[in-house]
Amino acid sequence: MNNLQPVRRPSRHHHSNSFLHIPTNKDLYKYSFFPRTVRDWNLLPQNITDLEDPRQFKSAALRILRRDD
Repeated sequence: MNNLQPVRRPSRHHHSNSFLHIPTNKDLYKYSFFPRTVRDWNLLPQNITDLEDPRQFKSAALRILRRDD
């Protein structure tokens, strides 16, 4: 997907692995897979996005994302 672009500069609101939000005009697309996943990814703390082991990442990410529901 060409719309997936990293944030130009990390800040206190974005970790270094963040992506720019995908602009959407309709709620139907806004809550579809890619825009929702970018939003969820950007909510994760840096230490979780840096994890290289898939099982550790999944466990840590689910703890954070379920807490925000």
